[in-house]
Amino acid sequence: MTINDSWGYNSDDHNWKTSETLIRNLVDIVSKGGNYLLNVAPDAQGEIPAPCVERLNTIGKWMSVNGEAIYGTTAGPFKQQLHWGRFTQKPGKLYAHVFFWPKDGRLTIPVTGKIKAVKLLAQPGQSLSYSQSAEGIQLKLPANAPDPVASVIVVETDGPVTALPPRAIEPGNDGKLILPALSIEPVGMIDLAVDGYATPALRFWKSTEGHLEWTADIKRTGNYEATVMYSVRSDCAGSEIELSCGDQAVRVKIPATAGSEKGWDDYQLLKMGTINLSQTGPAAIKMRIIKAAGKGGRYGVMNLRYVELKQL
Repeated sequence: MTINDSWGYNSDDHNWKTSETLIRNLVDIVSKGGNYLLNVAPDAQGEIPAPCVERLNTIGKWMSVNGEAIYGTTAGPFKQQLHWGRFTQKPGKLYAHVFFWPKDGRLTIPVTGKIKAVKLLAQPGQSLSYSQSAEGIQLKLPANAPDPVASVIVVETDGPVTALPPRAIEPGNDGKLILPALSIEPVGMIDLAVDGYATPALRFWKSTEGHLEWTADIKRTGNYEATVMYSVRSDCAGSEIELSCGDQAVRVKIPATAGSEKGWDDYQLLKMGTINLSQTGPAAIKMRIIKAAGKGGRYGVMNLRYVELKQL
């Protein structure tokens, strides 16, 4: 990955990724079992540009405190990432990298196993208060995060821990079902990615084989208006997608949100139509590509932040 937009030195490229993005990229990649190869190019005098040095120093300072949760670890136990952070692990330890510190100081890690202690990696001599229930490990955290980018909680274990199954998505107080990109279960496909942190989005979705799937807890039956928050550039637009639940389905063609590269960053709402949810309880809601138009089969038919289902 590049530290700005260029693989080699480019004196006109000042679009530097922030230190926050670079650190969270590192954590995200390691949490999935990968390695982060970050390209840094010297200028014509053989010197590393000052913005690179600044960012690498910031990463180094973070690693000096939290390197234990990166080096020698393996992927976390979750198939779906949690919205507030990522996980790495090694024998006897589970590391929770918290990107978004809870305002009320309460955090649940949905795992089961024998827990010996829970601590902040930045404050190893101080144990955190915790309890265990059917929902996982409930933590009571300090009011302030040790690190504004990624604070690491160490769960010391006696043996392995097991991730609890994701809970079905429940409607909000307004009755709407929001199906976010981060909760997608890709079925029969691998050529896609969910990235971004405050507002994650599905990218590189292009395969007509397989489908995306969410498990939702339907509280009320009836007709629901389906809307997608998406983006796509003009030369990838025009693809057709389908949203279904049981034998009910609705299809729509995806119009461009903007031309050229800007289209991938210009998110808009698109109404897909009305779908009937006829049974209460857990339900599989699926989305698939019917036809990839233009360059959608190469770059992706759209970026997707979420699907919204609003009862009519």
